[in-house]
Amino acid sequence: MDNMILEEGKDMLFWKLNGDGEFFLSSIWQKLRRHPKVKSWAHIPWHVKTILRHNFIMWLLFLRRLCTRDKLAEWGIVESNECSFCAEAETTDHLFFKCDFSSCVVEAQVL
Repeated sequence: MDNMILEEGKDMLFWKLNGDGEFFLSSIWQKLRRHPKVKSWAHIPWHVKTILRHNFIMWLLFLRRLCTRDKLAEWGIVESNECSFCAEAETTDHLFFKCDFSSCVVEAQVL
């Protein structure tokens, strides 16, 4: 401490998390919160010229957050996880890609 040189003048606080040195609570929030990586598919469900409800369902599908019967049965909301259309286990993959009935519905809508 003997070789420390103190300058005369007024002390100043400088907040390093913000470029201009001013303190903002938002700069703490931005530093502390997690910044998840943007998913490669993130732009797909939010196309401007589509129905918002469909976009939301597609987004839930990509996140695997749709409330299919297998999840509802796991949570104790329904007793059976059987698909209402074909009696196989209703999962997201089954409902959108493997169920014969839903495949027929999609084909009818496309044609």
